[in-house]
Amino acid sequence: MRKRITAALLTTGLSLLISGVAWAESEDRRKAEAESAPVVTHLVLRNHTITMTAAPEGHLYTVGNAVSGEILHVALTEVEMESQYPRLMRLLQPAVADEDTTLMMLAPVER
Repeated sequence: MRKRITAALLTTGLSLLISGVAWAESEDRRKAEAESAPVVTHLVLRNHTITMTAAPEGHLYTVGNAVSGEILHVALTEVEMESQYPRLMRLLQPAVADEDTTLMMLAPVER
C-alpha cells in the first residue's frame, strides 16, 4: 500500500513538473513570436497601451501602463486578454479592418 501511494505521488509530481515546463516553453515561444510578428495596431489609451501582433496561431496582445511605461503583460492570447483585461477587450471587440488593412476603431459608449 505504501509503495502504491509513493508511486502515485511521484507520478503526480512528475506530470506536474512536465506540464509546468511545457507551459513555460509555450509562453516563451509566444513571447518570441510577439516580438518578431508584424504589429497589427498599437493603441494608446489613458491608462494603458495595447500592442496587437499577428502571430501564426492568432493575435497576441502586449499590455503596458501608459503612465509609467511599464510592460504589464507580454504575448497574451485573446482568451488570456479577455480574462485579465475584460474592459480593454470590450474596447477592442468592435474594431474592424477594411480591405486596405487600415484598422478602423468604433469606440463603444460606456454608460
